[in-house]
Amino acid sequence: MMPSTLSCGNCGAANQSQAAYCRSCGHSLQAVKPTIYNSATGRLLANILLKQRYLIIAPAGKGGMGAVYKVEDTQLGNRQVALKQMSQSGLNPQEQKEAADAFRQEALMLARLQHPNLPNIFDHFEENGRWYLVMSFIEGETLANYLSHAQSGKLPLDEALQIGIQLSTVLDYLHNRQPAIIFRDLKPANIMRKPDGHIYLIDFGIARHFKPGQDKDTAYYGSMGYAPPEQYGKAQTTPRSDIYSLGVVLYQLLSGHDPSSSPFRFPPLQSLVPTVPTNLATLITQMLELDEDKRPANMAAVKQKLEQIADQRRYPPVPPPPPVPPIKPAPLPPPVSQNKGVSWRGVIIGLIVLVVVGVFGLVVSHSPSPTPQLPTPTQPPSPNYSATATATTGASTPSVTWLVTYDYYENALALKNGYQVNDPVNHHFIVVHLTFTNNTSQAQELQTGQDFYLQGSDGQRYYEDQASNPSNILQFAPGETQHVYTAYVVPDSVCNYTLVVANPGGQDLTWSITVTDSNYCHA
Repeated sequence: MMPSTLSCGNCGAANQSQAAYCRSCGHSLQAVKPTIYNSATGRLLANILLKQRYLIIAPAGKGGMGAVYKVEDTQLGNRQVALKQMSQSGLNPQEQKEAADAFRQEALMLARLQHPNLPNIFDHFEENGRWYLVMSFIEGETLANYLSHAQSGKLPLDEALQIGIQLSTVLDYLHNRQPAIIFRDLKPANIMRKPDGHIYLIDFGIARHFKPGQDKDTAYYGSMGYAPPEQYGKAQTTPRSDIYSLGVVLYQLLSGHDPSSSPFRFPPLQSLVPTVPTNLATLITQMLELDEDKRPANMAAVKQKLEQIADQRRYPPVPPPPPVPPIKPAPLPPPVSQNKGVSWRGVIIGLIVLVVVGVFGLVVSHSPSPTPQLPTPTQPPSPNYSATATATTGASTPSVTWLVTYDYYENALALKNGYQVNDPVNHHFIVVHLTFTNNTSQAQELQTGQDFYLQGSDGQRYYEDQASNPSNILQFAPGETQHVYTAYVVPDSVCNYTLVVANPGGQDLTWSITVTDSNYCHA
């Protein structure tokens, strides 16, 4: 006999079938007919209460491994969470047991993971022969649905790069667990996108732990077109299997090509999208190699390359100035013609001039001599100099080479490119924003990883985090102005810093920075 609930006719709240009065408003339930509980996957009715706690609001999605509902947690202020129901349709008893084991594996695996690109797991339970998983509710849509609304089913290059950086970040996190976790089903339908562009991996139903020394997987899973050859039983899946799938997703985001239409066959990316940078097309081609040994060594290498390409688009190299044409010397004036004859008139005038000059010299020699004056020394150009100032917007420091303006700083746990602090409990980013103007007539170069650093009150120097910005050399044309930001991983236990811009021509440029936000300063 299927269980039932009673929906209150006054307020709509769900109540147990034997209840006489509504648990929410106290209205009598004696005349209310029960709402039948439908246990079929994806068909739970609204206002059903599971585990005497989770109230079904509406369906939120359905996949191969189960259905997802938007629910309210009635024991925690009716907060909205997601409830995933394991699918059992078309399974025999043995297959149902295997599916239940896989579902429990997903719950236990996710419960141990903490990452900004993964949903949080709150609970899992079994009721009426069905397994359920309770996790954070993500306001957004799947990347597959987002692509269906995009022009030609593809995304702009910069947006695709940011998605790739976020996915490589979270996959690198999974691959570095002990033992490594292989996602094995990366595709747009298993990626959630929030309106602000933040990405989440969902549906870990077929993820597995990598077992060194095992020849091949014990079960074959995957999505046609996205799974690599080894995922079909030819070998054990490894972290490089996820690299292949990420290559497929990036190829689809950039080209709009449906990989399920011709698995393992991808036309050259630049033949479909000529504007794709060559280094990105080369990277994706390597990721799609059928021989996994020819793919990039690990997901960290993929992430670093994607970040480098994104940085090159943000800070394109400055072309060298055009060559200066050689200056042709001016032609010499024609020689003055010489008269062979001697003019007696000219000789007489010359003698008169000599007499006048001699008389003037005699007069000057007998006049009193003034105090001799030393020549005024020429002052050398002022070297780059510093002006220590508090961290206020707009403080400017001129110099021979640069005009440097301190704009502002901010605290963060993640950067715009998706890069995260490894230890967010005890560390955070200080992101410093400066404006540089090249005051010279020559091209200049800045190395943000060497020329800038934070000096903490603990005596430590903190240099720019290289993983967040591998390309840290900036080129400036004569007179060019660029906004520069640098990110430093610093401990929450230190609150006072001095920003230093190293100055090879004189005194360093320095500004004081004090972290006042109690979320980031625990001194």
